[in-house]
This record gives sequence, structure tokens and C-alpha cells, in this order.
Amino acid sequence: MTQTEALAQFHSAIGVRAFAYVLAHPEEKIPDLLSGSSPISPAQVEVAGRLAAIQAQINSEIPEDQREWAARAYLYQLSGGKPLARLLHDHAAGRAEHQRPSSTAAEVIREIALDIYGSFLFPSELPDLPFRGPAFSGVATQAYYKHPDRRQLATLVMEDQKIAKIFYQPGDDFLGPSGQFISNAGLAGIIQLDTLLHSIFERAWGELPAGATPEDFSLAAADCFEKTRAVLIGEAKTVLTRIHFTGVLLPDDCVMELAEGRVRPTRPSEYQRAPQSLAGQLQASSESGEVTTIEYSGDIAFEVPFDYKFKIGAVAQEKLQQWWEQNLPGERIEQTVTRLRFALLMAVKREHRVQIIGSWQVTDDPLSGSSMSWSDTKNAGITPTRLTQSEVDSWGRWYERLKSPGIDKVQLALRRVLRAMSERRDPADVLIDSVIAWENLFGTKDGEPTFRITMCLATLLRDDPEERVQLRTELGKIYNLRSKIVHGSADLKPADVPQCDASLEIAIDAIKALIDQRPDILALPDGAQRSTNLLLGA
Repeated sequence: MTQTEALAQFHSAIGVRAFAYVLAHPEEKIPDLLSGSSPISPAQVEVAGRLAAIQAQINSEIPEDQREWAARAYLYQLSGGKPLARLLHDHAAGRAEHQRPSSTAAEVIREIALDIYGSFLFPSELPDLPFRGPAFSGVATQAYYKHPDRRQLATLVMEDQKIAKIFYQPGDDFLGPSGQFISNAGLAGIIQLDTLLHSIFERAWGELPAGATPEDFSLAAADCFEKTRAVLIGEAKTVLTRIHFTGVLLPDDCVMELAEGRVRPTRPSEYQRAPQSLAGQLQASSESGEVTTIEYSGDIAFEVPFDYKFKIGAVAQEKLQQWWEQNLPGERIEQTVTRLRFALLMAVKREHRVQIIGSWQVTDDPLSGSSMSWSDTKNAGITPTRLTQSEVDSWGRWYERLKSPGIDKVQLALRRVLRAMSERRDPADVLIDSVIAWENLFGTKDGEPTFRITMCLATLLRDDPEERVQLRTELGKIYNLRSKIVHGSADLKPADVPQCDASLEIAIDAIKALIDQRPDILALPDGAQRSTNLLLGA
């Protein structure tokens, strides 16, 4: 095998990104380098020769089905306390070897990051993971756990007595001290200090944009460590949950700042981390021929900070659920998301309903990394829409208006409307959800509900007496259709579908009218009082 062939084989084994890193050569010029048409420095020639020699040795000693792993692992053998990959990179770049600082934990983290950077560039060894990034690399894990400064890092971190109280158990010789915890990010269990420190590098890598340099990774890892440390010792109180939504595109460079968080475009690195099952695009064309393309994984992100709380030590099972019920931020975040989604529905008027659907969510937990959840968005009823700046401004104003007194009492109506729009494919389900929203607005356990609720809706939505009578009659028919379907006395016919759509429009219009025109009625404590005051003209 020639040197050129061996070099090409090594390139194939470790991937173009890692290969470009080791040779300190632009990634886009690697094909020219392999063909011999790209000029390289004498130092790069030496490194290329070393890689070819490594591959020849691997071919002579390692079975064929293990050579890819062997090439990657070889680069992370230590030589003088440094991974070979970094030594080769520094030599190819004409850079002198760095002296490792050791005075603070953050400085040690920065140096470890520089040493293991290249191991994160390898192609994923588990390409079928449900999420797409960061790419899983067993070599990257080994590179950290074999690093000679790992023990020094743990020692420096444990010098902080507040952190030492978290990792109160001696643990084992390999993973070091450990502790038990529960957190209001929804996680609980045993955490080893070494596992936490390793997760800092993975989290930092996952937040980097494409093309990040070793120095970028080094700074990001140190920053992630300092933020984690600040939360654990009580200097910082909040962490983030980030919810991605599909359905709309924001104007270029648009960020919507809200009291509870911020809405911004999804970053390139976040597209890479999105669940694999959400890969794909949806397009729509306007009458003018403009094509709007959205990602099913979501093109906007909603960052919501929440107060992070954790408890150290073993917790009895019967007390675990109680602690979570008292401290989990889920209900507040769910209400905030509902408000955001409904505000968009109120703010934007197009020929189609403009809405966003939650696709995936990542929640930070300083003690255990990040947790992820996701939902299928490929069957949701969405039409891709590019918002204008004026529509975004209106969206923000409506978000604030949905904090009106009494809006918390009609959360069920808001959720049912959103569910009817995004989750329901059967018109009968749309009808049922919509009428439940009517009942949440004006329903009461007393009296005859059909007349009372439909009369309230007609009174709210029509000023002319004759139009009120006509609308109440139409609403009565919709209400009766819903009752027949719910009680199994009738099946939905194709001719009934327009009534299902109308029931949803009525629910949307009624909520908007209460906020716009009758905030006094909205502020009342329940449907009974809202309906009584509205019908009596109070």
C-alpha cells in the first residue's frame, strides 16, 4: 500500500472533520490534499507521513473490522501527557506545545477541552440514536476519562466546601465522590463528580456552532463549568428550559423579549441536536408564488428560565412525589407556552390559521446534564408561514394581554382550542373540544346549559337583536350535534363538517371578544357568574 493510499484509508476511518483538524488544513481542501494538488507545509507533510505510517501499522496488526476504531483510538493515546491528536495538530499548525496551567478548575477544564477537542469530530458511532447530536463517540468519552489531569480537576472542584457537601459519599476509585439528589428539572438519582464534569464537556460541545475552533470549545467548556458551579453553590438561581416550535419563521435577526422568556430563531447547532424522528421539511406557496419552508423540528426557540431547586441526600419514595409536586415548574411553563401559542392565534390574521406546535424541549439540569422530550409534528395541521415584523410585534402585545385578570380561569378553553387546531384530525373531535371551550367560558352546573351557553355566545358576538337570534339558533344546532355524537345517538355526516369548523371559530372569537370588549366579564371567577352578568347586562 502506498503512502497516499494509507493516508486516504486513515481519512476514511476518522472522518474529514477530524482529519482536517489533525493536519491543521481547511476541511474543504482535504480532497485536494489527498489527490496531491493542494500545497502543504513541511510540518504538514511530516504529520501526513505519520498518519500513513500509523495506518500501515494498524493494517498489519488489527483485524479489518476493527481498524476504524483503532485509527480513532490511536490518536488519543498519550505521549508525554498529551493526546497524540493534539500533538500532531499543534505540529502541523506550527504551534509550540502549551504548558498546562493548574491553578484553578476552570483553567484545567480549558486545557482538557483543547486536548480532547478532536475526539468530538469523529463521525457518530451510533448514527441511529433518536437525536442527531452531538455525535456519540466512545473515543471522546475515553479521551476524557484517560486524561492525566482528570484527577487534579476533581481535587480542585472539591476544594469548594459547598460542592463537597453535594458529593458527600467517597464513591469509587475511578469515578470519585458521589451523592444522591433530586431536582425540580424532574430528575433524581446518584451522581458522580466525574460524571458531572464529563457532562460539562458534552454540553459545551452541543451548544457550539458548526466550525467551532478548539479555542471556542475551550472557552465554552470553562463557561459551562462556571455556570454549573454558580448554580450548585447558590450564586445563581435559574436554569433554562428551551422549547422549539414549528409552524412559522421569524424575520431575519428577530428576537421577541417577553417577561417570562425570549423567542428567537433556532440556531444551526440546535437543528443538529433535534430528534432524528423530526427530520424533514414542509413547504407552502403564497398566491404571489413565494415559497415558505419550515423544519418539522422547529424554526423558533422559546427560552424560559426557571428557579432551579435540588435536594441532596436520599429521599423516601413517598416523599419524592410530594417534593416534585411542590417544586416542579412544569405547570407554570405549560401556562406560559399556552399563552404564547394562543397569542399568535389572536395576533395574526391570514387566510389560514397561523399557529405553532411544540416539537422538542431541552431542560438544563446542572447536576445531570440535559433532559430531552419531543412530539411528532409531521401530522399536525400547520401551514408554513413567514411572519412580518409587525405581526411579531402584535404577537408580543397579545402575549401581554393574555395576562388579563381571569384568563387563568379559562385556561381549559385556551388549551382545548389549541388542541382542536393542532392535534385533532377527526372533525368530531374538533367539535367536542370546541364546545368544551364554550362550556368553560359560560357553563354552569345549574339550569339548562344549551340555551344559557349559546345565548351568552350570541350576546357577546352580535349586537343586532335579529342577528343574535339567528346565531343562537345556529349555535343550538351545533350544541345538539355535539350532544348526539358524545352520547352515541348519531354519527357525524359529511354535511356536518362545516358545523365542526364553525364551532372552533366561535370559540376563538368568543375568547378574543372577552379580552377585547368585556374584560370585566372575563375577570369573574367562573362560568356561572360570567354568563349571569353577561345576560343581565351587568
